[in-house]
Amino acid sequence: FQAEDGIRDLRMSRGLGDVYKRQYQRRVRERTRTKPTMSATAVFQELEKRIDANLVKQIKGTYLFKIDDKEWTVDLKNGNGSIKTGADGKPECTIIMKEADFVDLMTGKLNGQSAFMSGKLKIKGKMQLAMALGKLSATKPKL
Repeated sequence: FQAEDGIRDLRMSRGLGDVYKRQYQRRVRERTRTKPTMSATAVFQELEKRIDANLVKQIKGTYLFKIDDKEWTVDLKNGNGSIKTGADGKPECTIIMKEADFVDLMTGKLNGQSAFMSGKLKIKGKMQLAMALGKLSATKPKL
């Protein structure tokens, strides 16, 4: 009887594992469907207010942010800096992310290094400028 009970218990535990697995997968799907509470547009509008000549002196570069299907050019090389919608000129560093991940990164909820290592943050161009992104996110919006 003990052997049969052990086999039956093993089957039942596998069944419960499948139930937990399905519940976990459903929760993951629900989380990925939810829209971020803040948009990338709001983040860039707030950052535009915070960009100044001092930040331009520190970073000295141009970025292109590709967030989902939208693009923003951040010029931190000329004058007092600027942010424009769409691609403008040739960027020195291109950042590619999903909107929810970008908002989390810029609000401090997501670490840049862990985002890069997990594939949530893709970088093309000068890695040095990508590392300077911490200075840009240090002026994170308080939304």
